[in-house]
Amino acid sequence: MRPSRGCNSSKSFEVIQMLKRRTIMIVIASMFLILLANPIEDGMLASTLTSSESASGRGIFADNGATYAGNGAALNVAFSGTFTNSSSWTDSTTTYSEDMTSGSSFTVTNGSTVSWTAYVLVSPPPEVETLSFTVDYPLEEWTPVSLTDPLNVVQTIPADWSYVGGLITVESSAIDSYGLWKFEFVGENHLRDLQLGPSDGALSSSATLGVDDELKIQTTSSWVTGAATKFELIDPSDSIWDTATNSTSGASSHLLRSFRYRKNITVQSSRVSGDLTNYPVLIDILDYDLYTDCQSDGADIIFVSGGNILSHEIERFDQDYDTILGRAQLTAWVKTNVSASVDTVITMYYGNSLVDSVTDTEAVWTEDYLAVWHLNETVTDEATTGTHYDSTSADYDGTQDGNDEVNTPFSYGQRFDGTDDMINVTLDKGLDPTGDVTISGWFRLDNNFGAFSATSQVIMAKFFTGDDDLHIILVGGDYTRDPVAPGSLVFKIENNENTKYIWTDTTSWTAGQWYYFVCTMDASNPSNNQIYIDGQPDMNVTTSGTAVYANLTYSAHWGIGGGETDGQMPRLGDMYGGYFDGSIDE
Repeated sequence: MRPSRGCNSSKSFEVIQMLKRRTIMIVIASMFLILLANPIEDGMLASTLTSSESASGRGIFADNGATYAGNGAALNVAFSGTFTNSSSWTDSTTTYSEDMTSGSSFTVTNGSTVSWTAYVLVSPPPEVETLSFTVDYPLEEWTPVSLTDPLNVVQTIPADWSYVGGLITVESSAIDSYGLWKFEFVGENHLRDLQLGPSDGALSSSATLGVDDELKIQTTSSWVTGAATKFELIDPSDSIWDTATNSTSGASSHLLRSFRYRKNITVQSSRVSGDLTNYPVLIDILDYDLYTDCQSDGADIIFVSGGNILSHEIERFDQDYDTILGRAQLTAWVKTNVSASVDTVITMYYGNSLVDSVTDTEAVWTEDYLAVWHLNETVTDEATTGTHYDSTSADYDGTQDGNDEVNTPFSYGQRFDGTDDMINVTLDKGLDPTGDVTISGWFRLDNNFGAFSATSQVIMAKFFTGDDDLHIILVGGDYTRDPVAPGSLVFKIENNENTKYIWTDTTSWTAGQWYYFVCTMDASNPSNNQIYIDGQPDMNVTTSGTAVYANLTYSAHWGIGGGETDGQMPRLGDMYGGYFDGSIDE
């Protein structure tokens, strides 16, 4: 399922305007000191200063500003460990600020980023023998940059600590001293694009005002209810000549204030057959704004729906996908709930130059997904050194065996030469599922395939012995199992010599066309096994065999694009099997 490509874009920041009347001639050029006001709201900066990267890009602020400091909300800490008697120990607490009160601390200087500090007191009961701990942090605002132990030793990533999805994990092997552990983070400033000029004229980073002119100051700030931004006008003697303040009021629809931009992506309810919970939605777009307004690797792209940050995986982000029209390509999987009665709106936020990657790949694939291979890795043709990664937490990674990457409609896939190419998921990975199983993917043939094709083509196979195996094959003339129809796609399972074959009524497949296949296995009643092609069940499938149950719990290799099969296929060297001639994607 893909959402509509229609995306409504809006800038993320509200505009603050100030008018001031003075009856003198004055030339102003980037001489504003911006003070921090109301710095705390839910542990975040309410309003901050900007990084003066370039006058044309953001405007330049005075470089003689003071350094401002304050405290924010505490972060949550969770401990886990074992007592000397091997029983488990857990505890929870919060972080401390610089003044050792519950919270966190920040410092910010005009024209700089924001530095955050949080301390964790590690002081377990004496009976605790080993421990580790985790710290929650606002991943949409902060990026962890360092961890120092009580002996002032800087810890190493990833050996001692790591972070993903807003959670820092400190390994037990790193904790060799108790006391205050110091975490440091960096955050982006929120005030940008300072401009000024006559109230009835154009605004820029400098202005010349005449007698009776009214000075207009405008800047763009992320919206934080109740935050105040104060401007001070400094005269040549460094005295404060005048001040002006503006405060925000009311709520904003822009939830992630450190991300400058957002746009809505709508999943139309009319395209959803039934309500789904925690469903990975594929978002595949070509976008003009992502070409210039986000990090080059898309690390600052994040998705929100219903006020909640959604777990997502970026399968592909190519910022220079279309340099002529200035468009980036984004292919992302976003876990959310979708409805068959109400449109689902997913808001994509982006535009934060400092935040680290906010993806959380493993959290996307949690609802009974056993293995997910995107097959989007770049590999060398005919090599055997590439790895094809499983996106789930199970790490059922596959090994390249001659295949090569190829462009597909949704990212990259892998091409197989029909002779000896395949991907192996070896038996030591332990991909031996119990119960009902669904297998799905896309394939595209290099040549037309039909009832008169001589050589069968293996899309996927798992083979233990001739008595326990599974395969999904396009049936050629060399396939010896009657009455399976030549040209059909067959899904076969076998346990303890009891088989069940099911094959499609379709016996003709066109070269260059992508086909989406789904094979479902009913473990308790294989007569209910089904094949879907392009989202539709094959209503005229034929079955054969006497199996009354099915399972894949036997330990064996899996093959994608080729592999070993039962004796229905011709012998290739020391095995029966075959290969696929074309491309496969997930």
